[in-house]
Amino acid sequence: MIAILIFYTGKIIFLGIIPDENYEDFLNLVNAPKQVIQEFVGKYSMPFYVDFLKFIMCHIIQIWKLDYDFAMTNINQHHTIKPYEPERVVDKLVAIFKQLIFRPPWPMIMSHSRNDKDHMHLLKRFIYEIDWGAERPPAIVLQQSPSMNVPRSEQQSLDKYPWFYNRQDNQSLTDKLLTKSLTINDGDYYVRFSTEASVSAPFTLVVQLDGQQRFIKICMNKLGQYGFSLGSCFFQTIQELIDYYSQNSLSKHFPILKSDMKLSKPIRRDIFLAHIKNDELDNYAVVLSNINDQNLLRIALIELTNKYNEIERECTSLKTELDQIITYMSEIQRSTMAYGRIQMIYEKQMKLNRDNFLLCQKQTEKNEYERSFKYLEQRVEQFVNNMKRLNETYTERQLKRDQLSKTLDERKNDIISYETKIAMCMKLLADKGVEQHEIN
Repeated sequence: MIAILIFYTGKIIFLGIIPDENYEDFLNLVNAPKQVIQEFVGKYSMPFYVDFLKFIMCHIIQIWKLDYDFAMTNINQHHTIKPYEPERVVDKLVAIFKQLIFRPPWPMIMSHSRNDKDHMHLLKRFIYEIDWGAERPPAIVLQQSPSMNVPRSEQQSLDKYPWFYNRQDNQSLTDKLLTKSLTINDGDYYVRFSTEASVSAPFTLVVQLDGQQRFIKICMNKLGQYGFSLGSCFFQTIQELIDYYSQNSLSKHFPILKSDMKLSKPIRRDIFLAHIKNDELDNYAVVLSNINDQNLLRIALIELTNKYNEIERECTSLKTELDQIITYMSEIQRSTMAYGRIQMIYEKQMKLNRDNFLLCQKQTEKNEYERSFKYLEQRVEQFVNNMKRLNETYTERQLKRDQLSKTLDERKNDIISYETKIAMCMKLLADKGVEQHEIN
């Protein structure tokens, strides 16, 4: 059922999920970390196609999850110890969906159909690794399967490394570095996405030197190997690259660095971002502890509670607006599909008219077919323009949705912060002998 849905929807949306001009670059990501693949799809695919891909992948993963649940039920009923083999169903899903999801440009179809290992590998990574918001079978299933050949790229998730900062962490990191409230020494480093990420150089190594940050491009070849240039990608992982240059000088590649410059210690994401979150609360705790007057503490508690309630009301309003935008985006998707279906019907009729025009002998009939063809051509052009406008509107709403989601997350963090401040204030009042019912 889903295969039929993809097939017809693929006809409706015309273009592949990955644009033709970026398709070769996409295949070069076959061994890249999953974050690079996600960045690439988000950057080059139209928003409607990204959401459509997420919809399809959630259903594919759901099929896998149902197969796992069914297998576990059978195992429990028959008391067998035969291990579950995920590749049994995943390989079938890949065979069904690889040519429906990944559609190469027409000039490349024949070559890719003969050698589609990269497509198969990428789709497996989409199923096993990429976060689509769908529940997968337990991770232990992959580890216990005796015949499961886990791709090396699957072990390259960068989130597990303390020196890696995702794009959403960059601004917090930059702001904190500017305050100079944390001691950072020469040689301290971290890795982030490049400001202008490319397939061949998706990451940047940032090294502290003489109180400034030095930015070093990290290149990656198709095999998923890393280095400081495409001609010197010898490291299987970024961790190997870091380990090497923790023992060997960087100045060989970068004369601007000190002659004995090596990577020192990472600017750890977990500790660094924790400092950012805790600084304000620590400062507030100091301020509260210096207030000895109970009445002033009561006033502070009232102000905190009022602010908490205000933020809570704002969250409710933001959530309502966010839901409205999501509903409107769904309506745009349905309208786009409807336009696409009608356009497909008109184009079929245009082809039929063109064929009849070539076959018929009477000039009057030729004129009639020509008029009909021109009318349909105008209608198709209108549909294409309408679809473009809908896609533009969809992109605008998606941007607004993302902004609202970010604001809502910030407000939720503010709520947690105010809950902590209120708890601090109530504890200080309790320590001063104020009864709980008096505080409330």
